[in-house]
Amino acid sequence: MLREFEEKLRQRKGKPFYIPKQEELLKYKEESYFEVTKEYEALRSYLTLNIFEGDEAKAEKLCEEVQGICENCFSMELIFDVFNREDVIFKNEDQVNEVLQRVMALANNTRIWENNGHTPSEIFNMMERPNLRPLPKSGKFNKIGRNDPCPCGSGKKYKKCCGNLYSPE
Repeated sequence: MLREFEEKLRQRKGKPFYIPKQEELLKYKEESYFEVTKEYEALRSYLTLNIFEGDEAKAEKLCEEVQGICENCFSMELIFDVFNREDVIFKNEDQVNEVLQRVMALANNTRIWENNGHTPSEIFNMMERPNLRPLPKSGKFNKIGRNDPCPCGSGKKYKKCCGNLYSPE
């Protein structure tokens, strides 16, 4: 447990702190408060119309669970577990892709502790990007190593971030 905490502190190092406006700061005293972003609204709206056929309560419940995963321990495996637990049945592959795009947009625009309250997108945009690799002229990508920084800009190692999506574990 102490090692995990030390790792979380290490991930925060060097990142600026997010300082909310007073009105927003006061909302954070509620333990269940989270910022409802346009990405959250887009996911909830899509789920309401296309998955739950107008059932706003089911869509809201699912979105709140996805939001919690995005804040605390994001992984696609956990997201799919939530969809399975809620018996979500997708009509086709396009619908799965639409939902996953909205989930990723939500994850990239959710304030997280490791980023000192900033979203991954905010950190990506404000930090220097020395680890981004230019596209090679041949059109082929260089392979990302497990211990390389993740190209998504999270500041985590690839194996602990996006590389985790593809592991067979």
